[in-house]
Amino acid sequence: MDHFSMSRLISVTLFCCVLLMPMTMHGQIRHFNKAWWDSAPHVEQEGFIWGFFDCPSAPKLAAGSTTADDYIKYLDKVTGISKQGHDDIVPQALRRAHTKIVGRPTLKGGEVYKEKHGFLDGDWWGDKEGQMPDERLGYVEGYLACEFNRADLHHAALYVKLLNRHFALPANENDKIADALQPLIDLEKHKN
Repeated sequence: MDHFSMSRLISVTLFCCVLLMPMTMHGQIRHFNKAWWDSAPHVEQEGFIWGFFDCPSAPKLAAGSTTADDYIKYLDKVTGISKQGHDDIVPQALRRAHTKIVGRPTLKGGEVYKEKHGFLDGDWWGDKEGQMPDERLGYVEGYLACEFNRADLHHAALYVKLLNRHFALPANENDKIADALQPLIDLEKHKN
């Protein structure tokens, strides 16, 4: 089977999987509050940061060179002083982060990603096979939190499975994660 046929087969498979999801989901809704942030493993928090800032409606990043750990430290501080009951403290804080975090100057010769979605592609996703499932889930949760302030856990887990299948094919290694995820979300929005 040639590359085009294989890519088309995967696209049709992903489309069918999403269509077969129940029309109404009674999944558990995850709110991104202090309790969730405090209980999430570091790699899930890191994935959440990447996914949040990779979505189409993401706020701008802090000026200068920053890492996921810069945002994690900021969120640890913000959620540490917040009230327990505020359901969307994490997405709200990330929307203001660019005014609170001071980035470092970019090092000469350092990596700078100017293309849309930067390094968040199938290579990044694929490097995590069997090693960092929490980071993948965190990415999808962050992406959904950016769009909706919350996530249906059933959908998040399903999106991770579908992305795993998509990126299992070497031909999809350079696809951007957001470009593979957004059509699945759009399809689900139009179904309901």
